[in-house]
Amino acid sequence: MTGHTASTAVSGPVTGKEGDFLNTPGKFQELHSFYDTLPSGLCLFTADGSEKVLFVNPGFLTLYSCTTEEEFQALTGGTFQGMVDQEDYQSLEILGQKAATAQQEQGNDQIYLTFRIRTREGHFRRMEGTLAKGDLPQVGTVWIMNLVSSSQKMLVRKQDPVTGLMGVRAFYQTALNLAREKRAQGQLKSYNPVYLNLTNFKLYNATWGIQAGDNLLRSLTGILQSLFPGQLMTRLTGDSFVLLAPAEGLREKLQEAARQVDQCTQNPTIQLKAGIYPPEESTTLSDLRHAFDMAKFACDSIKKNAIQSWAVYTPELAAQQETRVFVLENFSRALQSGQIQVYYQPIIRSLTGKLCSLEALARWIDPERGMISPGIFVPILEEARLIHQLDQYVLSQAGKLLREQRRNHQPMIPISVNFSRVDFLVTDPFQLVEKVVRKYGLQRNFLCIEVTESALVQHSSHIFQTLQKFHNSGYKIWLDDFGSAYSSLNVLHNYHFDELKIDQAFLKNLNDKGKEIITSIVLMAKTLGVHTLAEGVETEEQLAFLKKIGCEKIQGFYYSRPLPYEKLLTHLLKMHIKPENSLENQCYEQAGLMNVVSEAPLGLFRYTRKYATLLYINEAYQKVLASVGTHSLEEANENLLDPAYPFRDKFRMFLDQVADSTATHSLVYVDNGQYIRVKARKIVGNPQFCLGRLEIQNITFDKSTRLHHKLDKLFRNLVLMYDCLMYLDIGKDQVQVLQSSVPSLNNDAVYPDIAGFLARYAKKFVHPDDREKFLQFTDPDSLHAQGREQGRVDAEDQFRIRRPDGNYRWMIFHAMFLYKDPTRNILLTVQDNVWERKDLATRRKELPLFNMSLGVPLEKIPQTEHDYQTLLWNAVRTSPLKFFWKDSQRRFRGASRSFLKFYGLEEKDILGKTDEEMGWHPMPGTFQNDEEEVVHQGRTITQHLGTCIVRGVPHPIVATKFPLYKGNQIVGLLGYFDDLENYPAQAELIRDLNLKDPETGFLSYRGMLEAGLQYADSWRYQQDDYAAFLLNIPEFDQFRRTYGPEAGRKLLTKVVETFQHLHLPTISLAHIGSCCFLGFTKTTLKDQLDSQIQKLTQAIHSITEVDGYSCTLYLQYALARGSEVDNLDNLLALLTERLKESRDQRYGESVFIGDRIVFDREKFDTMDELVMISDPETYDMVYMNQAAQKAYHVDGPREYEGKKCYELLEGQKAPCAYCPLSILRQDRFQTATHHSVKSGLDLLVRDTLVPWRGRVLHFSMALNLMEYVDMDIARNDLIFREAAANDVIAIGLREEDPDLGIQKMIIQLAENMGAERFYIFEEGPDDTVSATYEWVRKGLEPMKDQLQHVPKKDVQLLYNSFDKEQLALIPDMPQLLAKQPDFHLRIPGIRSIVSGHLTQGERSLGYTEVVNPTPDTFRSASLLLATLTRFFAIMLRIRNNRRTLQANSRTDQLTGLGNRYAFHDTIASLPSGQDLVFVFGDINGLKRVNDTQGHEAGDRLIRSAAQVLDEMKGLGKVFRMGGDEFLLIRKIDAPAEAEELIHSLKDRYKARGISVALGAVTCRTPIPDVDQILTQVDRKMYKDKGVMYGRRSTDR
Repeated sequence: MTGHTASTAVSGPVTGKEGDFLNTPGKFQELHSFYDTLPSGLCLFTADGSEKVLFVNPGFLTLYSCTTEEEFQALTGGTFQGMVDQEDYQSLEILGQKAATAQQEQGNDQIYLTFRIRTREGHFRRMEGTLAKGDLPQVGTVWIMNLVSSSQKMLVRKQDPVTGLMGVRAFYQTALNLAREKRAQGQLKSYNPVYLNLTNFKLYNATWGIQAGDNLLRSLTGILQSLFPGQLMTRLTGDSFVLLAPAEGLREKLQEAARQVDQCTQNPTIQLKAGIYPPEESTTLSDLRHAFDMAKFACDSIKKNAIQSWAVYTPELAAQQETRVFVLENFSRALQSGQIQVYYQPIIRSLTGKLCSLEALARWIDPERGMISPGIFVPILEEARLIHQLDQYVLSQAGKLLREQRRNHQPMIPISVNFSRVDFLVTDPFQLVEKVVRKYGLQRNFLCIEVTESALVQHSSHIFQTLQKFHNSGYKIWLDDFGSAYSSLNVLHNYHFDELKIDQAFLKNLNDKGKEIITSIVLMAKTLGVHTLAEGVETEEQLAFLKKIGCEKIQGFYYSRPLPYEKLLTHLLKMHIKPENSLENQCYEQAGLMNVVSEAPLGLFRYTRKYATLLYINEAYQKVLASVGTHSLEEANENLLDPAYPFRDKFRMFLDQVADSTATHSLVYVDNGQYIRVKARKIVGNPQFCLGRLEIQNITFDKSTRLHHKLDKLFRNLVLMYDCLMYLDIGKDQVQVLQSSVPSLNNDAVYPDIAGFLARYAKKFVHPDDREKFLQFTDPDSLHAQGREQGRVDAEDQFRIRRPDGNYRWMIFHAMFLYKDPTRNILLTVQDNVWERKDLATRRKELPLFNMSLGVPLEKIPQTEHDYQTLLWNAVRTSPLKFFWKDSQRRFRGASRSFLKFYGLEEKDILGKTDEEMGWHPMPGTFQNDEEEVVHQGRTITQHLGTCIVRGVPHPIVATKFPLYKGNQIVGLLGYFDDLENYPAQAELIRDLNLKDPETGFLSYRGMLEAGLQYADSWRYQQDDYAAFLLNIPEFDQFRRTYGPEAGRKLLTKVVETFQHLHLPTISLAHIGSCCFLGFTKTTLKDQLDSQIQKLTQAIHSITEVDGYSCTLYLQYALARGSEVDNLDNLLALLTERLKESRDQRYGESVFIGDRIVFDREKFDTMDELVMISDPETYDMVYMNQAAQKAYHVDGPREYEGKKCYELLEGQKAPCAYCPLSILRQDRFQTATHHSVKSGLDLLVRDTLVPWRGRVLHFSMALNLMEYVDMDIARNDLIFREAAANDVIAIGLREEDPDLGIQKMIIQLAENMGAERFYIFEEGPDDTVSATYEWVRKGLEPMKDQLQHVPKKDVQLLYNSFDKEQLALIPDMPQLLAKQPDFHLRIPGIRSIVSGHLTQGERSLGYTEVVNPTPDTFRSASLLLATLTRFFAIMLRIRNNRRTLQANSRTDQLTGLGNRYAFHDTIASLPSGQDLVFVFGDINGLKRVNDTQGHEAGDRLIRSAAQVLDEMKGLGKVFRMGGDEFLLIRKIDAPAEAEELIHSLKDRYKARGISVALGAVTCRTPIPDVDQILTQVDRKMYKDKGVMYGRRSTDR
């Protein structure tokens, strides 16, 4: 019924359009004349599978309590599915197949129908009738349905044919008369109307047959008559009864009726439910007519409640019904009027704290009722099969939001949308989503599809097929509410989902069991490669736990409630939560499946070439960092950002290698006196942005490696290279001489007063000419300042120092700051200058070369050489060739005159800029690669062909470039190029191709396409984005029509002149007709482009006269980015659309025809809000109102006019990093919160651009939040954690049977550790331990049987050895046994063991024991065992719970005996060749005891009878087979033992006063037919019962 409106009529032919059927004159009008007088209902449906209604007669409308066809359409949606109660619906096609079968078997072409409906008044009715397929002239094949209400049919009967109860009409008439009588007596409240229903009766009929169903109905009738003798009752239809009974004791009797039905059916799914309507004395007769309907509402409210058997109609139920009616009647109106809105709830990535997606949710805000909870209206819409309309609306709004994000260059955030089971049944969700994607031009990965787990229980095949379409097309499929239904694992087994949303019920009471369940889900999901999201997170405790176990994404009130999008952005900004970009999203998705939760010190990092950031480190990693003085993740990241951190650059160079490959790289370095080894591997990303995995190890005291000894030896030898080592202790203000070759400075001597010591040292040892410089260099404050300025942790200089022989030598002084020392103490080293060690001849030979390599000219340069160099550079500068030269960073350092003239530039315009910053190459990548090879590899590039934009027009050029050397080092490049258009052949080709426009000299339309395709290719292949703009002067055409073509040509010339006078050298510009222009440029120049277009707007508006004719011109323009669309065609279409919007809004005119908003300065002056206006080009302040002046302590315009906004408002020296100018538009406000450091205020700021007096200015209005809201928002430290499963746990989880899972885990772990044996010992109640699981290496003898009931005291030493990690390591067992002879593990050949303590909370369960692991795994794998021991404990508990559940499912709860399931298990396990006796017993008189003494007495009787059998079973077993029936099975040696057993049992029963009929049968195993045995023993038992009661055995 998708797309049909409530006003659609219901009588007419199908025309092929939705909504055009029904109420059509002609062929269907004739049917009305025939069938409108029929009392029964007649309806025609389409036979094409859509099941749309073609025709209904008035009788059919009456069945649904409808008076018009419009009411019927609104109620049912005009389809058969909408007419039928959800539980009774079967498609007409399926019913038709039954009809075909009936025709073949019986020659009948009709099929009998019966189903329930809900009328327009909310009443329930059962329909009966027939269905057939036929052909109508001019219509074709249709389904024909003839219906009559079952109640109408029953009304005419005086007696129900199945139960024998009175007819329905007679019941209601008698009940109404009784009500009148009781009302007159004032006793109306003494009787209650009751509605009863058998749940799943249809299933009972389908399983056992119609006859069995009728028998059940008759049994229920007997139960009701026995409990309510003489009271009014009848069967309405099928499985429903009504009863008018005394109120006294009513509820107890209904409870008893339900119990007896349970006992009768022995099927927990077939239950009796009852609804009670308690009338008041004031209840009117009109109310009484609906009393049974209201009782039905009460009954329906508990249909899905397996515990409650009756319910009373309450005002709350009435309110629920009223709400349901309101929702159904007002839903369409609310959807159309905007009362239903889409809110968004953020989903945060736990690893980074960034926004990674949104969930779109519907909220109904009624003007009178307020917010209507989705928990109310969503189930109602699902039941009414209208939910698809809501879901389509939410989907459309989500698509629209994504389009707006892209249009406004905002980060595009993936949005998840929900689909219910009804969506898949009544619509095609895949086509709906595809339609939205095409409509809004979206990438499919930005829409995620959510389906609830419960939606997959029914019709799962069809739904899975649709989900497969989504998956194949690239959509992400999320399984919502995982764990809330009964078949969670089956769902995962049948289909692969991309993400699991863990049901929030697990988090509501986060106890240990809940944590274990969630951990298992996350663990399992990572093993399957499925992402995890936890919903309903509200507390910091929940968040910390989820991070710890590795749940990837978080959703819940902890971060935000669902909010409108704009409010949500403001809220997230306030919480400093930023969105992920597309690359981050892709990388973090892959990293989310990584396993970093381990005993090994592991972490995750992010690297962007410039910055390295640790995202996550586990506890073991933190311990290693703490050993070198770094105590948190935050401190580690601060170090990596600190230019003074000594290992920052080294670490970045290391990560450069990691980012460029997929191999694992290793680095060893010294940190705070410790030797640290780091291993890193890239997980995902590119060289510019990647995520990786880190493993760190402190090897200083690691006995497994000898590297630290080698390093220590090398470092001690390095000390010998220094002449002197001095330690400047800043805190104690003293100098300690660590080593010195100067006799007057004693080794290990300590000198107080650093400044005094250095002054004495300078006076005694430093050359007089160097002393001042020396004291300035060695001043600690000066050293620290120098380090901060240079971003280094050391400083170096050289001075002449007097040696003991009186000579001075140049010595190098090297000062190093101890980074992690809180007082930043200094180590000062002194070493010979290398030139002091060389002989005079070597110095004379090498010093000139050394100076030249450093760019220091020699004193004696041949004059002719200097002249030659000067002459050469003059020639380059004045050459007709277009020379240019750049430094090693490819930045221009100069150019020839010819080069500058060609571009129309001055040298200052290019100095310090790269080609990319100039933006004059449409495809700069090839030029950049060439120049990189020149400056980094020394290559020479010759005659490279390319394109360069000159004065708005692309030119073909050829370029040559080669390296420039300074000494031995490449310091830059020199190049030149030539314009191919200077060659006649090339120019002629351009003219032939019509690439240039002859009127303007710009590109033609064809040339524009050629240039545009180059930009588009650069974006497509190199992700080098570009911008395009479309300019138009609409008044031009009218001017040319009015004043003639010549005046138009002159006006065009003037317009072109304005372009040429502007600074637009790197823009490809085309004239595409009339006075319309199209241009392309790189996005790096977009800010410059914006300002240039603003200037162009003013320049064109300044043209007021052409050839004597006056004119007024306005420039309309549109801007777009190449990244917004897929190709050039779509970009041109987008520009055209935006230009039309610009024209409609008259943006160009508004700049000069007054402001778009009226600026009343006086009103702004006195506003409470802060109002500020500044020039976006110069940042000069233009206006501040009084509130703003007060906030920023400004006294009048003279103190703010002309001042820079960033200086005045923020105290900054440059424009603010968070300045919103780049995203501001004239057609909307940008809202954000901001804390002003200078004013100390927290502000809600709204920014926009406003045209004012011919300029576009930055307008800001700020609200002081401190006056309105409480700013005390709790800040929580986010702890980044992630958990994943290792291989062993994954193996255990794959097995459904915990026993098998544990055994497989043992095998895997034992083989990993190279062990000889592996045991799990579990503690028993007798203070012993027993081996319950064993693995032994091939060739060794199993010992499990000998390791049972070992006294716990024998292994107490092992328990005492468990450390805080609950791990015990015994590397030398013989040595231990020599010292502790009482300690004996009863296993031969033990050399070493690793054992883990199995615990659950504070309770000890036992221990794991790994015998003789290999030496190399003894310690390393023991960490894994510590983790897995905890998991083994969990698996053992799961095993025990499963065993308990299995035992309970096979145990009768009343007697403790086995039940029928246990009986069948026993029969299946009996060995062959045994002689058995089957004794069947039935308690006599149990019903009488129950009726006269109560059920507690009956239960005691049952337990007593069971106890006798249990005492006599010997080695056999006893089962309770029914309410009062028992079966004993026992092994016998001879048939005579059976008779003896029967006599003994009778004697015992007689002694206890219990009457039990007994029968016995003997047999030998195997038993081919156990049912035959049961039949035989049953007959013998009844024979005995007949004897006891003095009747035939056939009397029952």
